[in-house]
Amino acid sequence: MLGEAAAGPLRLARVGTGRLTTAGGNVHGWIGLAAFGIGIGALPAHVIRVAVIQEVPWAGFDVLVGRDILSRLRVVFDGPEQRLVITG
Repeated sequence: MLGEAAAGPLRLARVGTGRLTTAGGNVHGWIGLAAFGIGIGALPAHVIRVAVIQEVPWAGFDVLVGRDILSRLRVVFDGPEQRLVITG
């Protein structure tokens, strides 16, 4: 999920609009296609649907990676080191 400011330079093709549910509540947004492909960690790059929201409910972040992606990766948060490690 992206805020509109972060999505702008990506030039996503709009394929739908509506209300999206996030951990922070319901937000208005639209769905775009990332036709250039996005890869995270060991996951291969491919065309994905991206939710873009108009009003970001979190402060200081441009992107929210959902459990649909994170559940396919090993994600380790080391609190004392303030480090997040994502591997395939």
